Amino acid sequence: VDWKALGLRDYPVLITKPMDLGTVAKRLKEGRYSSVRDVYRDVELVCDNAMRYNADGSEYWEAGQELKGIAHRAFAPLLSPIPAGGPSSAPSASPDQQPRVVLKLRGFEEWQRQQMSLGGEAEAAARRSRAKEEERRRRGAGRPRRGEGGAG
Repeated sequence: VDWKALGLRDYPVLITKPMDLGTVAKRLKEGRYSSVRDVYRDVELVCDNAMRYNADGSEYWEAGQELKGIAHRAFAPLLSPIPAGGPSSAPSASPDQQPRVVLKLRGFEEWQRQQMSLGGEAEAAARRSRAKEEERRRRGAGRPRRGEGGAG
């Protein structure tokens, strides 16, 4: 997320460990992951960040939740149970597992492109939504807005 370009000044305050699927793909291509579990953790972090930053029920929160479910189902066959020694003692992915992870990740990237197909329009809508929510909070959540109930 390019939070500066999007004007999301609170993003680095709320999201202390940013991650995106483009970075995951780059790290995979560069061979920077030592295990399938590490790839899964970063994909899960992308989803958790989307759900942490965006309001429950928003399109971005729901996209994060959906991707998290897809990731869980896609990675489950590739992940062995965590050994008693903890995650660091988990075996690394075998060479035949690495291509499957890359293929699955390409599917995630395509899904992300589809979700963001509206491009700037979706980001602008998200900013407007956050601005409206902030304005509602400033006005006081308990008071009805003009044209919404109350005596008229």
